[in-house]
Amino acid sequence: MNTPIRSCLWCLHVLWTIANLLFAGCSGIKWLGLSKANLTWTASQDCRYAFKMRYLDAGQQHFCKRYFEAMPYVAKASREARIACQTQFYHHRWNCSSVELAPNYLNDLKQGTREQAFVAALSSAAVVHSLAKACAAGSLPNCNCGPMPNEPPSGDFKWGGCADDVSYGMKVSRLFTDVPYNFKYQASYQQKKKDRIVTWKKSRMARAELTLHNQLAGRRVVESSLTRHCKCHGVSGSCQIRTCWKSLPTMKEISEQLYRNFKRAVEVRRQGITNSFEPIYPLISHLTAETLLFSSKSPDHCTPDEKFGSLGTKNRICNATSSGPDNCGSMCCGRGHFSYMKRVPVSCNCKYIWCCRVECQSCQQWVHVTRCK
Repeated sequence: MNTPIRSCLWCLHVLWTIANLLFAGCSGIKWLGLSKANLTWTASQDCRYAFKMRYLDAGQQHFCKRYFEAMPYVAKASREARIACQTQFYHHRWNCSSVELAPNYLNDLKQGTREQAFVAALSSAAVVHSLAKACAAGSLPNCNCGPMPNEPPSGDFKWGGCADDVSYGMKVSRLFTDVPYNFKYQASYQQKKKDRIVTWKKSRMARAELTLHNQLAGRRVVESSLTRHCKCHGVSGSCQIRTCWKSLPTMKEISEQLYRNFKRAVEVRRQGITNSFEPIYPLISHLTAETLLFSSKSPDHCTPDEKFGSLGTKNRICNATSSGPDNCGSMCCGRGHFSYMKRVPVSCNCKYIWCCRVECQSCQQWVHVTRCK
């Protein structure tokens, strides 16, 4: 290969390295837009299309081709994570609506905020959950039921059934969600003599490390939520003996646990030139594997602010009688609210039809709506 061509390829490599470094803060959760791509996942061309549309980065595209059979469940996880996030924060000023902008996120999901920590943990957890369930259902060729517990059964039950394969879900989730950040360490090592790359390493590597920690925290929450589920056996359902296995709760329950971790998230700063972190406030001394970490304070989300990724709460629905975060005083940030009546369709005059369905008519009902000014 002649020198000009080799130099050109080297320049392209450097530009690609820089691009990965510049977008390190959010590249790991761009894949949450996969469910919007409406891909059938019947051919490897889907991987290239998802990469072209920037839902996947280069490492995730490679994963997609290698673990292609897992991609429908990764896409399912993207949908479940978005729904769980928006459900969990529906009554808050920040309502997680920005996940719908994938892959073009606002700064609320790019700058090391508490909200980004939650979404990173939730998305990684959703992949574990989706794949573990698919394994137990026999939908994936490379996994099966989870292992039987080592502890002997106590009481009137025996181990059996098909457990969710959390260990496989943990492995594949780590490979898929963590891979966007592996480029940065290799690139920084290769380009360590270039001052700009070193500067980018200092300013963005910390956020990458935080995201890796938060994604691991999400996976650990799923792993620790594995509980015993049982089925009764016996004459006429007498439950003379029970067969039990380890199973995961719903994504809604997992998101609720992560929301509790979100409220206890710890603001940290990098310790010198190391890749470890210390709490900003010295009274917080113990950080666990499930603790969510963030490095940038979030705005109050009262008014639109493009710099901080805030959409504001103007015209948001609020509850004038609530004492929670959806209270009009809190949601509207003191700007006041207005009310009006609205007609909405509801089911009425429902009848049970033998056998086995319910038929309803559609009626109009007036409801009272309150929105922020």
